[in-house]
Amino acid sequence: MTTELLSTAPHGGINEDLLTVIEGSGRVDLIVLDGATSVADTNHIDTVQGDVAWFTHAFAAELALAIGRGLEQAQAVPEALAAVRAHYLAAAGGRAIPLYAYPLAALTWIRVQPRSGHLAPSRSTAWATARRWRSAPMTASSTSTRM
Repeated sequence: MTTELLSTAPHGGINEDLLTVIEGSGRVDLIVLDGATSVADTNHIDTVQGDVAWFTHAFAAELALAIGRGLEQAQAVPEALAAVRAHYLAAAGGRAIPLYAYPLAALTWIRVQPRSGHLAPSRSTAWATARRWRSAPMTASSTSTRM
């Protein structure tokens, strides 16, 4: 399985959004994470890139692991969220973090798999969502991992 992360921010700033491309098992998963700008006064886990950027990268990594284990979408998302929550609480080290400061992101998941000799999405609604998603210029980061 091959995983590639794409994320850039203008002017060297922090990017809370992430596009992950996961290829394996005869299909391609496109994971779009649109990180929600935090309303917290401070970052509690990642003081350099921010908690939301930490969350999108941690969730993408855990989701890639779940997909690699063969889990379907309905099982992969809660498993990845549980793992990220455990990492977040461990990194917090017992500090009380207000609920409003927890990072979050919107998820769009497009799965492309072979059907009758052609590539087609596993759910027609995924393509409708993808067309509504406003694409911004993105370049590949230096992170590319073979799993």
